[in-house]
Amino acid sequence: METKTLSGWVSEAEARDLLHSRTTKLWQLRKTGQLEYSRIGKRVFYRLSSIEALLEANAVNVKHDAF
Repeated sequence: METKTLSGWVSEAEARDLLHSRTTKLWQLRKTGQLEYSRIGKRVFYRLSSIEALLEANAVNVKHDAF
C-alpha cells in the first residue's frame, strides 16, 4: 500500500490501514495522547512519525530458541 502524505500527515482512513485498526481505536489513542493528530472540520489527520513511534514503542522482540 502506498501512502500519500502531506508533509508527514496521513488521513484517518490511511492511519486505520497502517495500524489495521478501527476508528474507535484511533480515537482511544488520540484521547490518551499516544497519537498526535490535527482536526480540520470533521476530518482528522495523524502525524506519520507519531504512528511510527507508537509502533516502535510497542514492538515485541521475540527470541527464537535454536533446537
